[in-house]
Amino acid sequence: MTIRGDSLLRLRSFFPYFILVLLFFSFHHKVVFQGKVYYNLWLFQNHAPFPPADPKSINFFNASLEYITHYFPYKHYLTLTFREGLLPLWNPYVFCGFPIFANGNTCVFSPFNVLLLFWHPYRAYVVLLALFFLMGSFALFYFLEKCLKLTRTAALAGAAALLLCPHLLQFIDYDTMLAFVWSFPVSLMLAHRLRETRGFRWIGLTALFLFLTGLAGHVHGLVNTLVLFTAYYFCLKGNSPSAANPVFRWMVVMLLFFGLSLFWLWPTAVFFRESHWLPELQGNSLNPKAPLSLLTSVYPLLGKFPVFSRFLSEAVNDRISFSSAVLVGILPFLAGLASCFAFFDFRAGRTFRFFSFFVLAYHVSTALPFTYLVPGAFGQFLNVAFFKFWQFYAFSSWVVTAYALDALLNLPFRRYFAWVVRGVFFLVVLPVTLGSLALSFFPDFFRVSLLEFLKAKGILPQESYYLGRFSELFGQVSHFLSIRSVGVWVPLAVVSVLFVMVSRRFEKLSERRRAWFKGFIFFLLAVELFLIGRQLLPTAVDESAVWPKTAVTEFLKKDASLFRIMSIQTTAKPGEGIQRYVLKPNLGIPYGLYDAGGMDSMTNGRYLHFAQKYLTGRPEVPFSRFGQLDFETVNAPMAGLLNVKYVLASDKRQLDEEGLEPVLTADGLTLYRNRYVLPRIFFTGKVRPFKDFETVYREMQDPSFYKDPWVYVESGEEALSGRLSGAAAVAAPVFKRLTPNVIEVEAQTAGRGILVFTDTFDKGWKVYDNDEKRTLERVNGLFKGVFLESGAHRVKFVYRPEPFFAGLWVSCMVFLLTFFLVVGARFGSGG
Repeated sequence: MTIRGDSLLRLRSFFPYFILVLLFFSFHHKVVFQGKVYYNLWLFQNHAPFPPADPKSINFFNASLEYITHYFPYKHYLTLTFREGLLPLWNPYVFCGFPIFANGNTCVFSPFNVLLLFWHPYRAYVVLLALFFLMGSFALFYFLEKCLKLTRTAALAGAAALLLCPHLLQFIDYDTMLAFVWSFPVSLMLAHRLRETRGFRWIGLTALFLFLTGLAGHVHGLVNTLVLFTAYYFCLKGNSPSAANPVFRWMVVMLLFFGLSLFWLWPTAVFFRESHWLPELQGNSLNPKAPLSLLTSVYPLLGKFPVFSRFLSEAVNDRISFSSAVLVGILPFLAGLASCFAFFDFRAGRTFRFFSFFVLAYHVSTALPFTYLVPGAFGQFLNVAFFKFWQFYAFSSWVVTAYALDALLNLPFRRYFAWVVRGVFFLVVLPVTLGSLALSFFPDFFRVSLLEFLKAKGILPQESYYLGRFSELFGQVSHFLSIRSVGVWVPLAVVSVLFVMVSRRFEKLSERRRAWFKGFIFFLLAVELFLIGRQLLPTAVDESAVWPKTAVTEFLKKDASLFRIMSIQTTAKPGEGIQRYVLKPNLGIPYGLYDAGGMDSMTNGRYLHFAQKYLTGRPEVPFSRFGQLDFETVNAPMAGLLNVKYVLASDKRQLDEEGLEPVLTADGLTLYRNRYVLPRIFFTGKVRPFKDFETVYREMQDPSFYKDPWVYVESGEEALSGRLSGAAAVAAPVFKRLTPNVIEVEAQTAGRGILVFTDTFDKGWKVYDNDEKRTLERVNGLFKGVFLESGAHRVKFVYRPEPFFAGLWVSCMVFLLTFFLVVGARFGSGG
């Protein structure tokens, strides 16, 4: 009997995990078992050269953005290099090359990348992101039940809210967004153990986990995990009287974490500094005339952060029937009510007040345009900071939802209901109603008045791009302040009344019946999550639908020479953003195409300055040090310096420029060949000393430059003396080896000169001529080169960044120390 009872108890303990597994596979069985992949076909909608998507395969409720253009192409590149037995430190496919490992968003060293070795790259990527949900739900359930001591039903409700969260499901292709799903609950579990135990074992395990988060969770997920872990750790009270000083233990964890991560944190800091390089004439990288720019780049996501807001916004915009919107109500009510109760009732534990603070603070912060309220860079900083705040809100909403279900029938819970109703009425329903009436009767008056006010204050610049952003922002506000939007609060009102009636009726029920009632509420909550989540889940398609072959891509792949491309985007119409795209940045990587543009959060500052001021021929465009680099115009000679051989555009009138020859019209665009193109690598004896960007590129605008081109080197007049012989190569230099970290070139020269490699300069590159180390030169302010004497040469460029290898040595030593702490504490007397 005892053995059987223990077995049943163990089986019962696994039952919630079994429920989570069933829920997981009910959503993701196609990608796990049937070889399908999630794909947001809106990405290639109206996007040359890709064919129009089949309307039947588009989920019109899924509004996921183009994040896949940022992350998956890097995973594809990693897949190809891993399968060749290489660890890539350099990515030559975008921005004329950049240190891929030194960017916190690429996760080159993530142990999860092992999946890339066995499956189709995109399927491996999608399955991994789906598994993040399962990992996160398991960890959150354990955290809620074992650490917070909630009932099993309540813990299961919180885990289900994570697993079936519609907001995350619609952005399932967004790698950075899902990084926190598994890292947050595990880090908080470790915070509990760290406060309750005295040995060194949990110090080492916590440091190792934070180290893993940095490798696999992207820099944003890492920073947010560190912030949440630290705040929660000091919120706790150690239950063990023998627990050591919490500040000392936290400091040891942080020191071990930084030591373990030094091999990638150090190069990232160096690259971050390089990305912030600015020419003296530019001053600041943020446009001082446009404090609205950051707000307008953030606002499209603000309304989509809450768990159900996407569904509600679709109801407001007449995309979903009003009756369908009635499904939404249980989860927002529980989360909001629990957060208010826990935050204002000081008898509640500090842990619950901790999480409720993030729920309440998020809703307040999203309503405050900090760019307007706080002028200058600090206001922009606050705007971006609260833009990243949504991860804390999402995680905390799952926790307080579980807490609400656990405290559903408690008297203090109902007592604060009246205050919550009043707050919702005066802070939400009344302002929305008055705003909707005002905008319904006087829409143009408010729009024009606000527009003129922003212009007069210098907040909104005159450029059509920002005016278009303002129009979109005002249109979004108008949608949410419409008469119909008032109706989205009806489900919450109905659920509120039902909960009041039910709680009064069942106030005197026994504990068993209360448990059944809570189970029924959990069932309704799971059904609500399941139905809404299924509507917002991206479409599952065959792998062949991802990056299809087109006439343009096949034409480019057949060109055996080494070249780069540029994509010219359709010029925005007045009052609009760019609506039609041409091979957006990073999308060329899966096709093996080298793109002069790209999309990333950190890029070489010199290259961005050159691209935005000289390559596009638009010096009036403000310098931006992050984000997406694409082009609306092109300076063909400047593009030729970058080895740009082909230019893609959908509008012939944009490229009415001498030197661009149309060679193919297909797939909704025209492909041009650039006659100014220089080879990826060449040898020349025509060398001049580099002065500054303004002088050098003004001289390059001279038509005589392209009849007899020369290069500029930053070695100075004295170092160049005796080397300006006008020598040339006997034959064009030939690539003998081309890998991410090593490039070998053979060249036969007739005199002194410089071998120029039009790949972005980085101090981590070392150069060897016939196995003898040479000095790497910066050419034209952007590229790398090496001086050669007359004769035969075998030149090798090797990427060996010193911060990486020096940091790797330190990280290995710290890893051995951490491993000793964990293993020694485990088997020692103090474990």
